[in-house]
Amino acid sequence: MVRLFIPEGEGQHALTHRFADPYPTSRKHIFTPFMNVMGGAGITAFLAIVGRSRPGSFLKSTAYLSAATTPYLVLDAYGRREVNRAIFKLDNVEPKPAKLWEKTKGWTVDDMFLGGGILGICLALNSRAFPAVGGWKRILGAVTLGCAVGGYVVGEAFIVPQPDMITVMYGSSQLRDAQYARLENDDKAQQALSRFGKLAFSHHTSLLRKLSTDLFQSVPQAGTSVPAGGAAPALATDLNSVFLQQGTDADISIGLGFRKGELDGPDIDRGYRAYKDSLSTRDKSELEDRLERLKEMLKEKSLDSQYLWFYLVFKERKFYKMQTEDREKELFRRQLQLLDSMAIESSLRVAVLEYYIADVIKRLDQTEQDNRSMSQNALAAKISASEKITPHQMLNFCPDAITDRVREIWSGQKRITGELEQITNMHKDLYFEPGSLEETGLEKCRESYKNMKLNTEATERLLAEFEDLVRAADSGRLNDSKLAGV
Repeated sequence: MVRLFIPEGEGQHALTHRFADPYPTSRKHIFTPFMNVMGGAGITAFLAIVGRSRPGSFLKSTAYLSAATTPYLVLDAYGRREVNRAIFKLDNVEPKPAKLWEKTKGWTVDDMFLGGGILGICLALNSRAFPAVGGWKRILGAVTLGCAVGGYVVGEAFIVPQPDMITVMYGSSQLRDAQYARLENDDKAQQALSRFGKLAFSHHTSLLRKLSTDLFQSVPQAGTSVPAGGAAPALATDLNSVFLQQGTDADISIGLGFRKGELDGPDIDRGYRAYKDSLSTRDKSELEDRLERLKEMLKEKSLDSQYLWFYLVFKERKFYKMQTEDREKELFRRQLQLLDSMAIESSLRVAVLEYYIADVIKRLDQTEQDNRSMSQNALAAKISASEKITPHQMLNFCPDAITDRVREIWSGQKRITGELEQITNMHKDLYFEPGSLEETGLEKCRESYKNMKLNTEATERLLAEFEDLVRAADSGRLNDSKLAGV
């Protein structure tokens, strides 16, 4: 019951966090023997196809591959140590010395790895076990085979399920990449590296490595912002960002987005005036077409905005009658928070559309006026108040666009919830020093997961309400719905 190859500074830094038992300190010494065995099997199969296979070819091939990869593993470990020391120096961490092994309280993958290697040695000492192979090739080949079967096959199949192993090691690589990125941006720290350390750092941050990492990370990951969607970084919202993005005193920003093409028009560049036109070349018909399109859009968005306000008032009336602070009230509160954010966004959208309409009226007026003067219409080009709807119209209004928006938000929340669940599961078996930045970040991630689960459930209930209203409107019985008593 041991752990092998404990690195310097284990548990003192995010770069060398300690995995909980039974995980190994690194998967390299577990996975490499297995790859050598598979390579030996491949070479043996090829020799058999071309008619050159001999007894013992498999063990010899495995031994040669192990002899070639073992120096690489040693140099890789030494190089990582040099790079790690530079990062420790950046954070003023005095690392504890490395250890070849340490005792544990339970069985580990390293136990299976070590046991398989010992069994391989025992078999190699028996000359009748591998009669066609002799010398160092028999010993090294048998040890490699034993380590592969013990560590990779038995250890990852029975001690730790392989998907969990891959997930945890992937999380470790993400944390390591974040720390290497810090060093990559600090020229002074890089200069302090030894020549071998610089070579190792260059290897670990090479284009080839980045491409292979990107390939591994290209599995579709959940993650969109709730209001507008869009891809989040791969795990990208992962624990690294939680560690690095602790609370900041940033200004509050309330934004909104329009769908692609909604705001297109003459002399408009990404929603803003480009001022590349001239009065002589300005196309009046294009402006008039844009004006009609904007007015139609404003009418639609204005009705949605007023309905959201109306529905928010209706829901608030019910909310403030709830006396008990329980889970149901918390879910209701989150529905109101969502409705409030949607109402604010909708009001901003109406205001922006009113500005665009005023701008088109101003530009149309400019084409009809002398260049030396400007009419009162251009100076005061402001659209009149948006079309109002009565309470009776509210009861017959079909909130299909609002329902689509709530459904879009709900889908985004589901994706984020799934991503946060994946992140928390990925890091659940990692051990962090109590009170460390990593432990704080993981706790925040877990709390975010709990909150997002509640948000998703609350939005799902709100979506069901709006879908009922849409169905009632389509069937002509909206007046009989629960809103009729408002």
